[in-house]
Amino acid sequence: MAKHGAADPYRLETQLYKHGIYPETWAWRNADYSQYQSRNAAIGQRVYGDRQVTSPWGRGSGDSSVSHIWLSAALINMLTVIPGVTVFHRLRAPGTPRKPLNTKFPIEHAVLHGSTVFLIDPNGSYWSKLSLGWTQKQNGRYGIGPKAHFSYNHEGLADGARRFTTLPGIQQVIPLLGMNVTPMSGVDSSRNPPITPVVRWSPQGVGLFTINEMMDFISSSITAALPSWQDNPELRTAMIDLQERTLFTFN
Repeated sequence: MAKHGAADPYRLETQLYKHGIYPETWAWRNADYSQYQSRNAAIGQRVYGDRQVTSPWGRGSGDSSVSHIWLSAALINMLTVIPGVTVFHRLRAPGTPRKPLNTKFPIEHAVLHGSTVFLIDPNGSYWSKLSLGWTQKQNGRYGIGPKAHFSYNHEGLADGARRFTTLPGIQQVIPLLGMNVTPMSGVDSSRNPPITPVVRWSPQGVGLFTINEMMDFISSSITAALPSWQDNPELRTAMIDLQERTLFTFN
């Protein structure tokens, strides 16, 4: 089976359509942003930290599924068509050790616009088979469903949100847990229960979204803020400094 070119079953477009994700239908991707472009002229680079998100068989892939981290990163990168958006992949939270691969709660993706930061963990890739709600474990962590699935991911986002509020000039940090990017083999994702308003936000302020809902939420929040948007170069520089170091990072 070919793994490259138009017939490649692992190419991004094929995978997106396989999971019912149609970026060409998102109005914000083709909107006219010309009146805001002048504010955006000096930003330059728009995406930082592509390590391990460039391959469908990178981190986050399984025997029967491509990497949900790769899929979510590719979608989030599309947000850079909106003036002022900068995207980051694999950050450490402020105040955590600056050592290679030593992030207790790594942030898989982050979107910066002005003084607002969205923190995204796409690793909630399957749903509770029972009820959909937030449950607190004995150790205090919140997770999804009676068994509190993804409590570690939720804790990382909640902790990361608290830490990011210490960065210069930041006004708002919005942590999001992405669900159903690459459903488990044999699971009909169309039968998943909807995320109701009661379930949407955890007791600690972490949002629960499908990938389509998450892209709509972030893009609509950013475009609504465009009339009053002001760039924050100091905050962007601080986030660039939070890129995860690897064994091949020398500075």
